[in-house]
Amino acid sequence: MKILFLGLIALVLVSCADDAETSAEYDMILTAKFQQISADVGDDVQLEILIDESTQSVFGICLQLQYDEDYLIYDEQSGMTTGDIFGENYLSFTQSENGIVHVSITLQQGEDALAGTGILCTLPFNCLMAGNTDISIISDNISVYDLDGNIIDLNFSTMGSAELLIN
Repeated sequence: MKILFLGLIALVLVSCADDAETSAEYDMILTAKFQQISADVGDDVQLEILIDESTQSVFGICLQLQYDEDYLIYDEQSGMTTGDIFGENYLSFTQSENGIVHVSITLQQGEDALAGTGILCTLPFNCLMAGNTDISIISDNISVYDLDGNIIDLNFSTMGSAELLIN
């Protein structure tokens, strides 16, 4: 079991590499949205990452989100909640540094790759200062994996960024 776990961690860590080869092409809509459009300083807010119209089966995903640390801070204590699209048998990792949240989610060995529409994850943030801010998905740092661990080349239909007004 330790070897399986270490193998999955290695897959997730290698997944963010920029020089990996691609294995297939398909379209996917990946969107970031806050569960509310405004909040007050000191409030906790939730950011959802949604996958829509994924026609290719996905076994794992690694992405990065950029946010302004003057307005928001990622709540590492509460941590990420994985959404419905990956079911129950997965491993997930998050790390926040310098205004970027690194997100990696992979199914456990023996699971079938998944396709479709749903919530990838929900990330908690705390509001620090009044003003308008947004969180965007960094399109150059997304890696999606098939069942064999091959990177799938994505042709995005849209990329999402989420806006929030902090009072």
